[in-house]
Amino acid sequence: MARILLLFSRAANQDIVAAKLTPHHDVRSITGEQDLNLLQSPFDILLVDGPSLEQYWDAIQQGRNAQKPVLLPVLLIIAKEQVSTLQPKYWQVIEEILTAPIEIAELQARVETLLRIRQLSQELHQANAQLQTANQDLQELNRLKSQFVSMVSHEFRNPLGVISGYLQLLDHDTHRLSAERKKVFFQHIRDAIKRLISLVDDVLIMGRMGVGKLSFEPAPLDLIQFCKRIIEETQHSSTVDCQLQLEIEEELSLLQPMPLDQNLLNYILTNLLSNAIKYSTEPRAVRLHLSTSPKQVMMQITDSGIGIPAEDQAQLFEPFQRATNVGRISGTGLGLAITKLCTELHGGQISLNSVVNQGTTVTVQLPIKDQAQP
Repeated sequence: MARILLLFSRAANQDIVAAKLTPHHDVRSITGEQDLNLLQSPFDILLVDGPSLEQYWDAIQQGRNAQKPVLLPVLLIIAKEQVSTLQPKYWQVIEEILTAPIEIAELQARVETLLRIRQLSQELHQANAQLQTANQDLQELNRLKSQFVSMVSHEFRNPLGVISGYLQLLDHDTHRLSAERKKVFFQHIRDAIKRLISLVDDVLIMGRMGVGKLSFEPAPLDLIQFCKRIIEETQHSSTVDCQLQLEIEEELSLLQPMPLDQNLLNYILTNLLSNAIKYSTEPRAVRLHLSTSPKQVMMQITDSGIGIPAEDQAQLFEPFQRATNVGRISGTGLGLAITKLCTELHGGQISLNSVVNQGTTVTVQLPIKDQAQP
């Protein structure tokens, strides 16, 4: 129901118009200066006569300006002989003129036409706002795309350069290289290949995220045995010496296999353990602590590495964000963003607590009940 304001100098005329329009609209009458605040409230059309237009022109203009860019229609009801005497400035706020004496049917038709014009103005404003938002989203998408291409190109170039360089040495100087030296070169090549595989995995997961194809597919899983396997695999695949410790609270052994997505959980733990090793300082010691409560299981990965500055922590779960103190340690800024999504697909939460030069603890909490529902 449209809201109509009436501003007439003669109360009798105002009452007649109000009586005709009230059955179909919410009609409010301004009967004095004490009611002028209604011009600053939300309404859809103003009906005004000549004397009131002149007297309250400033207030009427302010009311219209308050609703820009949406059109607030003003219908002027005035004696025919007075039309030519209107000052030019008053035409700035008038959409329609109806000369007195008026026909009620014509008044109702004019009001409905102006209300339709206002509705179209509102729809146009909403469409423009949506287009502006879409344009901003597109600009942000283009920025992220450029950033992604630049990051991937840079991160791929380094291991490819390592592989190419060592292959050239093995090809040209193989007869002069000792067996031990060749073994070192091959290990560097294997490490670079592992890095490339990790990058490809991240890119593929990001691609699945972008098209909404990364889903939660739970199946009963023995969490303790799963974590033991992840620890062992991470220990063997690490390119640096590290000590990985698995701590299990006694209550956890009482849990039955839980509905978890093994692929998503594999990414969560592998990424967090790899990060903990990568950003640790000597000696590289990382701890995975498993605990439980009646409603959730909690996994905490703790290192004693370089830590994360407080001002960086809030944004680290966003794509392409890295701490400002990583120096030359390689990384894409994708790992924690993907880890967060994998955790949320489980219905869980992830958080971190870190102090620079002391270490970082990342906590993943997964609900125990109702996990069968994605």
